[in-house]
Amino acid sequence: MATMAVTVGDHDAMMESLEIIAGRDHDIVPPFFARFLSAHPEEEDKFFNPATSYGTMTNEIMTTLLALANDEPWVEMVMRMQVLTHHGYGGIELQRYRDVLDHFIATLADLAGDEWSPVHAHAWQAQADRLFAMIERAW
Repeated sequence: MATMAVTVGDHDAMMESLEIIAGRDHDIVPPFFARFLSAHPEEEDKFFNPATSYGTMTNEIMTTLLALANDEPWVEMVMRMQVLTHHGYGGIELQRYRDVLDHFIATLADLAGDEWSPVHAHAWQAQADRLFAMIERAW
């Protein structure tokens, strides 16, 4: 899969959407995990300490996507390590990574409400597609 061009615009749009969500005083973690676990209840047992791991995972997704939008060189190496680590959690299917990214973006869109724009959607999706390509190579 070809790597999409990185633009400062994606990072700016992503940050703008997060500022909208923060301005609405929304915590991303509970609705993201409610959405994800509703779609995949079989995954709940893989989170040994939900009080910590839910927030950690959400932060890692957000941080990684933002870093990718800035073309940070460490992202691919970290994703290889994450995939290897997640293999130890019991056979996580490749499609599940895609699902997580899709649920994350859908959660952001819901939380931003009517202020979520096509520019926001494109920026997050472009970086999620790039990240999934890295995951796919490492998987």
